[in-house]
Amino acid sequence: MVLLDTITIEVNKLNVSIIGENGDLASALNKKLMTDHNVSCYGKDNYNFLNKDKIIALADKIYNSDIIVSCSGVATSDDSWDMFTINSIAPIFLLEKLIEKKSQAHVIIIGSHGAMWTSWPGISYMRLAYNVSKETIQSFTKGLSQANISSLKLSIFNPSSFQSNLNGYRGYPIDIIVNGIIHVIQSPVPLLVYEYNNHQDANR
Repeated sequence: MVLLDTITIEVNKLNVSIIGENGDLASALNKKLMTDHNVSCYGKDNYNFLNKDKIIALADKIYNSDIIVSCSGVATSDDSWDMFTINSIAPIFLLEKLIEKKSQAHVIIIGSHGAMWTSWPGISYMRLAYNVSKETIQSFTKGLSQANISSLKLSIFNPSSFQSNLNGYRGYPIDIIVNGIIHVIQSPVPLLVYEYNNHQDANR
């Protein structure tokens, strides 16, 4: 009788930081990753994207991460100042602070397919502001990657509407989006812009 040795395959555990702890996407992503990786989540008490000092403190906590996923953002607001600050300016400022700390993380910013198609007849003012704010962070991140002035690895993940509290749980099942993000994490050479959209829908 031949005895076969048991082969144990160890998963390479990554240190993952997820920003946006209180959101549906961050929560679902955390649950999917926590089994195989060391995951830390940061909520508004830790990062408040309307407060520069909080962003600096957040950068100090996460710059040594292997993976940083920024799920924070606002889709519904009556204030375009907050819309652009949270969706564009704050993530840009966070990237600046990570570069100052010489971070080598793979930063994945969750954008929106609205960045690819910002306007249409009859669009509301705030929806236009949202789309352009997402277009702004996408453009900056692409430019930063092409500039090759840091050790950060950068990706933008642009999903269409997915089931979350932000949109009344309409759209794609959230697990599809989570699996897409994990694909970006696991890819040896991840795309700079990863777009998930299989249909055109002005109400997305």
